[in-house]
Amino acid sequence: KAVITMLNYFEHISLLIDRNMVDESIIKDAFKTLFCDYYALLKPYIDERQRESGRFLIKYEALAQNWSKN
Repeated sequence: KAVITMLNYFEHISLLIDRNMVDESIIKDAFKTLFCDYYALLKPYIDERQRESGRFLIKYEALAQNWSKN
């Protein structure tokens, strides 16, 4: 349950960034390592949940992938 809560928190932050409601550079400075490490660790779980529901953590996944490239 704690992992789901944390992933939902990351999704909400990602949604705020996507809608330009918070400054991405500030959030990136604070969370990049955490976002990317958790994404890499939990990718199999995220993939499975996306196969089930289709819309699980879409914004978080896109942001983590983008930040991982840089």
